[in-house]
Amino acid sequence: MPRYCDIVMKGGITSGVVYPLAAVRLAEEYRFRNVGGTSAGAIAAAAVAAAEYGKRTRHGRGYDGIQELPEWLGGNLTSLFQPSRRMRPLLDAMISATTGGTMVKALAAPNSVPLAAVLGMVPGIALIVASALLESETTLRVFGIIGGALLVLAGILAGTAISYLWRLRALPRHYFGICSGNDRDGQAADPPLTRWLADLLDDLAGKDKDVPLTFGDLWRLEEPDGERGVNLEMITTCLTHGRPYKLPFEANEFWFRPNEFRDLFPERIVRWMEVHAEPPEIEIDDPGLRRLPRAADLPIVVAARMSLSFPLLIAAVPLYAINYERQPVRENQPERCWFSDGGITSNFPIHFFDSPLPRWPTFAINLLSLPEGRSLDEDEGNNIWMPDDNSAGREERWDCWGKEKPLMQGIRFGSSIFHTAQNWLDSRQMGVHGYRDRIVHVYLDENEGGTNLKMDREVIERISERGAEAASLLRHRFAVPAPPETVLGWENQRWIRYRTFMQLLEGAGTRLRTSYLDESVEGRTMTELNQRPVRQHPPGYPWGTQSQRARANQATEALLALFPESEAGKASFAHDAPSPSPELRVMPRF
Repeated sequence: MPRYCDIVMKGGITSGVVYPLAAVRLAEEYRFRNVGGTSAGAIAAAAVAAAEYGKRTRHGRGYDGIQELPEWLGGNLTSLFQPSRRMRPLLDAMISATTGGTMVKALAAPNSVPLAAVLGMVPGIALIVASALLESETTLRVFGIIGGALLVLAGILAGTAISYLWRLRALPRHYFGICSGNDRDGQAADPPLTRWLADLLDDLAGKDKDVPLTFGDLWRLEEPDGERGVNLEMITTCLTHGRPYKLPFEANEFWFRPNEFRDLFPERIVRWMEVHAEPPEIEIDDPGLRRLPRAADLPIVVAARMSLSFPLLIAAVPLYAINYERQPVRENQPERCWFSDGGITSNFPIHFFDSPLPRWPTFAINLLSLPEGRSLDEDEGNNIWMPDDNSAGREERWDCWGKEKPLMQGIRFGSSIFHTAQNWLDSRQMGVHGYRDRIVHVYLDENEGGTNLKMDREVIERISERGAEAASLLRHRFAVPAPPETVLGWENQRWIRYRTFMQLLEGAGTRLRTSYLDESVEGRTMTELNQRPVRQHPPGYPWGTQSQRARANQATEALLALFPESEAGKASFAHDAPSPSPELRVMPRF
């Protein structure tokens, strides 16, 4: 019987080059059952799922294709990000600001729009020339030249600003992104991001070009337990609703406009979606809209692209839904909803595939900036880290800027506010027992990953090898039987999860018992409410049948009996349990 595993991968734009060789290394030992990620991690997750499909069906290139990705990306990474003509200066400035030295970064904006900058300089240059030609006093000429020089600088800034404002005004027409990820006519010599990804997934999976890989294809792979063969999940962020969504959608409440999707996705993908559009449950007034295909028929590339919509760099994806907040509700007129990068709300969804007691490990690969005072080692195995024992890995991450210059301190302060709002929940989750022992941390320096779109082949191959080392460490730690020196392995992980969950269950059960049996509360007690005849309960969600009520009462009594009030001290699950204890609470589903 094969060994199974799940994997969750963090977002990070070009940092995703960590993942290909890591997936290949894990696939040598495990069969992937659940695969998830956000942003660049979603792209990697889609590729892993496609490779797993190709491997099991023996049709596609599978992991052989993933093995070749670092080399291909080494020569083609930048070509995946193809801006429109009007937006190209914004991309050029972004690349200069992330790859150049201090002076290059300072001049990134004006250098990206040289004509506007030069035109802005004209008044200042004219003043300098005029002042130099004056036959009056030297003092007046000097002041004129100095004033002209200042006017040149002001002109550069003004010309650059006007040019940028003109381009930024066009952002809504470009789906709020510099790069659409697609070439509508399909004629670009080098495939842009989305077309490349669509072709890659079909190549890995062995799918026909007119029949893209869908979620249903993955689900239908046979497994002896009857569950989904490969379950793929991703995160996207709906800016209109101000919340994350898990992809594929659990409930299909959205429409899409094929004409807009042709700007963002290859023609063959849009045709598939039109043919497989789910029949609408209501009639709408807009004949140009189609309902999204049901989850099983949704092409994987669509979900991956919705998760990777890095703000400003990559265009957002528009869908449509009924606005029930509007009064009166216009039930036949869906309104536009903007979907952007999943990393805005959950850049590292390590809660994916969670279970009180896991049947197989869920590995997670985290991407970290190098801590202050640390540099990369030539041995890539020393550029990754995992806790060694149950007490390690709880240290707080530090974002230090006290030694920076005042202006940079202000910038770093602002960026820390953004990163804290974005990542605090994921960061806290990483420190919980039963989570931190299955996460491998991969360190990247400032020239690796992120928005470094012009990484050369050597850098990409080095990062990819670091990912392979991370996978090797996971394989070693979770080997069965565990290596003699390993404390944090598969058996420890399951035991920790059991101890943690039972502690939480006991605490919640004790509080439930206290509240359920409390006769001092206003109104009827819970016991009295549960004894009322069927259909005479409070109006919300009454028991439907007599047998349902009887089973509920029996189960409730049995549950309350598990947590008698006298159970405390060393007999409690909380005694010597993993500390600090996490919280057991009701959370909305994404």
